[in-house]
Amino acid sequence: MIRFVQFVFGVLKNTVLTFLVLYILFMGIYSLDQIFSQKMPPTSVSNTNTIPQEHHIIGKTKIPGSVKYPTISNGIIYYGSKERCFYALDSKSRSALWHYKTTSIVCTTAAVSDTTVYFGTRDGRLYAIDKNTGRKLWNFDAREVFQLSSIIISPAISNGVVFFGSNNNKFYAVDAKTGLQKWVFKTETSLATKLIRMFIKSPAVYYSGIRAIVPAISDGIVYFPGDNDYVYAVDISTGEEKWRFYSGAFVAGAPVIVNNITYFGTVDGDFYAVDITTGKQKWVFQKDDPIYASPSVTEGTVYFGNAEGYVYALDVVTGKEKWKIKAPDSINASLAIANGLVYLMSDYGTLYVVDRQGCGKWKYQVSGLMKSPMIMADGVLYFNCNDDYLYALQVSPPPNGDSDGRS
Repeated sequence: MIRFVQFVFGVLKNTVLTFLVLYILFMGIYSLDQIFSQKMPPTSVSNTNTIPQEHHIIGKTKIPGSVKYPTISNGIIYYGSKERCFYALDSKSRSALWHYKTTSIVCTTAAVSDTTVYFGTRDGRLYAIDKNTGRKLWNFDAREVFQLSSIIISPAISNGVVFFGSNNNKFYAVDAKTGLQKWVFKTETSLATKLIRMFIKSPAVYYSGIRAIVPAISDGIVYFPGDNDYVYAVDISTGEEKWRFYSGAFVAGAPVIVNNITYFGTVDGDFYAVDITTGKQKWVFQKDDPIYASPSVTEGTVYFGNAEGYVYALDVVTGKEKWKIKAPDSINASLAIANGLVYLMSDYGTLYVVDRQGCGKWKYQVSGLMKSPMIMADGVLYFNCNDDYLYALQVSPPPNGDSDGRS
């Protein structure tokens, strides 16, 4: 009996020692990797909540409604709320100019023309509102009997036509002035299966991500993710399909086009570069974690984050990884880039700033969970969390060289 106990004890001791050795080796490799690559993950950035002198919060404003998907145009911030209102807010005074009461929750970003602002709601309506007065000009009803018809692809404007999509399997083109339908493009299968799969993966991201997809328009073609794991290219004049690309999983972020290549990620973690002329794949970068946001592309590098908290920088030509960093929680919002720095916001409300080599610079913690993508306008980065504050961070010198100094 004693020998048996000694045997068991010896096995346990060796197992524990083996585990400790492997753990130390793993941690050593991880630390050496950081040293050799000279990459500093956001979690190691010092001076939390200390913003450098050249960056400063010029606005933290409690604003009406629960902000969802803000858009900025000519100094005016447009956004919808879960209280079934759509607002126009002056970006300098932070005061509401007008608001419009809708029949359902606003679930898209806004598209803004010279005279009109367009947005969609969860009950399948696209609204056109006079951007100066807040008066409704028209609304287009995409609802169908016994079908879900929420507007899930945000409106985009080109040549006097508004393009948007609904989860009734249809993508629409309507006249921007009259609201009359010009054409409708129908995809082949119902969105239900893909939405269910996406919902199961992350219910929170389903409501905060998919409803902010904006179609990309370039040289007379509109590009958008379909309801059957395809990305479509459709002629904006005729509604005829030019090509479709099978991505293998749902594309939850808007495709981005740079130099005739469109970049996008999927909820299965694959990231693609596709030639927009032919619809053929240039390369694919494969990981396992869902990608819910649009990428950012600049100076030969494409950047994106994923639900596991990784941020990747890839070569736009080859798709090869340049570097990656890891945040403590999910990065489901699109990144912003300015003055050689990359700004990324985690779901739990931490703004991280790294340089284009992936080295951490500083971070800033806000008091709520991230709710919408960051937007950049006139050298100011705007973002909001579920504390219902709108934050404005000066990231570039203002045109006149000064700021309003509000905080």
